[in-house]
Amino acid sequence: NATLKFLIKINKIIPVIFVGPHIEPNIFLSKKNITTIMNGELDKFKDNQNFDLINVDKYLEKVMKEKGIRYISKIKQLNFNLKQDYVVNNKLTFKDIGHWSDFGEIYFGEKLVENIYLKNLKK
Repeated sequence: NATLKFLIKINKIIPVIFVGPHIEPNIFLSKKNITTIMNGELDKFKDNQNFDLINVDKYLEKVMKEKGIRYISKIKQLNFNLKQDYVVNNKLTFKDIGHWSDFGEIYFGEKLVENIYLKNLKK
């Protein structure tokens, strides 16, 4: 609630864009798991993903709309697919259970900027 109050105040001065959470794969990067992942055996980890964040995303989208704050759903925009997006060009897109690697920041950042609103901000 404190964050929401803060965002409402700022939004009166300058338009706020609130970007929601992304799906977290929740894969501990041990040597064994990295080997499994790099061998293309990601199905073993499909149940690790934090799909609870979908409910958080929906809630935030609703609340931000009610308060007149622009909301961008990273979950919808990125459309994360464990098999396609966890390893790209033999590079891991995550550095731990939920944070993007340096490569992942570029990879997902490019997908995120494809949002029509963000794309127009670049102009």
